[in-house]
Amino acid sequence: MSGLKTGEHSKQAMRAVYVDNLRHAAENLGKHGITALIEPVNSIISRPGYFMDNVDKGSYFLLHQLAAAEQSRPAAQLAHL
Repeated sequence: MSGLKTGEHSKQAMRAVYVDNLRHAAENLGKHGITALIEPVNSIISRPGYFMDNVDKGSYFLLHQLAAAEQSRPAAQLAHL
């Protein structure tokens, strides 16, 4: 889960932590053949203030994580719903 947006940290800092966490999870899960899933959640109705709140943002993180994962072993697998 990406968690809730707060006023304590900049968007850039939250993005960096989220991408690092995705990399870490995908690399470790990939060792066991497990695909990590990310799911954007509507931050207006379902979960106000949720960080991963739309498909475009989910795609952005997915692409950034995969670009970094290509250089790591074992290959990471990510998908979004």
